[in-house]
Amino acid sequence: TGTYNTAIGYNALQNLSSGSDNTAIGAYALANTSSGYWNLAIGSFALYECTSCGNNTAIGQDALRFNTTGSVNMGIGIDALEFNTTGSNNTAIGYSALSSNTTGTNNVVLGNYGLDGITTGSNNTAVGNNAGQSTNGDRNVFIGYEAGANATGSDKLYISNSSTTNLITGNFSSGDLSLGQTSGTVAILNDAD
Repeated sequence: TGTYNTAIGYNALQNLSSGSDNTAIGAYALANTSSGYWNLAIGSFALYECTSCGNNTAIGQDALRFNTTGSVNMGIGIDALEFNTTGSNNTAIGYSALSSNTTGTNNVVLGNYGLDGITTGSNNTAVGNNAGQSTNGDRNVFIGYEAGANATGSDKLYISNSSTTNLITGNFSSGDLSLGQTSGTVAILNDAD
């Protein structure tokens, strides 16, 4: 049987057989884990489907709910990384952050609904509410409220304060970079030599 486990809540860790070092607090938290290890689940149905996953942190109702074997994930917020199944090394902080991700890896989100459309995309970074919300690509960087919210594809850069006001956009694969809007001034404030 497992060792060093703590369960508080209705059916928390109910199917545990050999897992160790798990903490489950909330109804059905880590309910289906049999051999999971070093997991922290706080909230109803947090890490609910984890069977043999490890090194995950799920804080919030339904956080990492459908994660089965994905490891080294952190979902903080209601529905954060909710549909992740086997994706690993993801960090999602915010309500519904990365909630549609299933197998994507190495994604980082800070903000409500950030990268909410990602299912399989990997190596993305989004900071800001709704940042990168519609993308399912790889290697994108979105910074600001609604930055790249309607963007699709991979290798994109958006620094914005709304989905229609981009200060900087770019494409990492082509090297294209756009500064400013259709009006305004772009200046270099140092010696460009």
